[in-house]
Amino acid sequence: MKITVLTAVLSLLLHLSAASETTRTYHDGIRHLKDTISTVEFPDGTLRSMALESRIAVPGHNTSFSIMWNISPDNSSFYSATIKPSEGRSDELLDDRHIEFTVCRVTPEGTERLHSSRLKEGFGMEDAENTLGVEISTDSAIVRVYGGEEMPRLLFERRMPDINSSKMGIASDGESDIRLLVSEYERDDREMLRTSWTGEKLMRHLEKSSFPEGIYRYLDRENDPRYARPGGSYTLALVKNAENGYDLIYLSGAQTNSGEWETGMVKGRLKPTIFSGHYDLVWYDATKKELSSECSADIEQAAILRLNFPLLKSSMRFSLLPQDKK
Repeated sequence: MKITVLTAVLSLLLHLSAASETTRTYHDGIRHLKDTISTVEFPDGTLRSMALESRIAVPGHNTSFSIMWNISPDNSSFYSATIKPSEGRSDELLDDRHIEFTVCRVTPEGTERLHSSRLKEGFGMEDAENTLGVEISTDSAIVRVYGGEEMPRLLFERRMPDINSSKMGIASDGESDIRLLVSEYERDDREMLRTSWTGEKLMRHLEKSSFPEGIYRYLDRENDPRYARPGGSYTLALVKNAENGYDLIYLSGAQTNSGEWETGMVKGRLKPTIFSGHYDLVWYDATKKELSSECSADIEQAAILRLNFPLLKSSMRFSLLPQDKK
């Protein structure tokens, strides 16, 4: 049996939905740091990005403040970005004050300096508040360090493919006043929707399957364009899952965010109800945003799958392909 790539299906999109959501945490309990390290744990699993940003007042040239990343479990290995006010002077003729900025790789064997520069423009001196932040794009292994007083700017950027830890942190040599500390991360939603299904596995499974499992293609739709709009042409497989319901598995046809969808990813889930042929529906739109509130699905006439989105004033119907058309 061969599964033919078919076209023509509607993807429901909320106009203002985002590709994925950022989780932000304010660490209000950390306000002062003196000669110590404070770490921040990010969730295990695949993350698309993570970041740690601080707003700090470093009182004098005897104090340095650092953001650390890729911290080992015993804190013995890490990368660090550090700012330290210089011991300069300021008078009517000369102002040689500046911030020493360094990026280092620390291991039990020693410290390797990756970058060093003097920062003056855009940074406040003495007790002024400055921002220092590190953001990591984990899928591309790009690390960016930014900082400044009012308009933080990019200070350092490099690809670091050896990053394997989701622990970050801050450190102060001397006493630093922490005005703000916030962490952010973005999950890789592609991983959340991936399954073990492949095209080959689906073919083998559906050769032996019975109704309502099968390949479904778009038949027609009813929708209000003010609430939903077409976003692709999908082909879906309906297969049983471990929860006594069914999964809708994406096969092909994405147009909006087409690079984000792969064969074998979950496009929706049908959860059984007390009514025969009627299911509660969880649907993932083209941006992978979950739609579930008041959503439902019906299997009609032993050949039609209807997906209902009343809050979006929309519905879609899919027809089951005959066995010889798969």
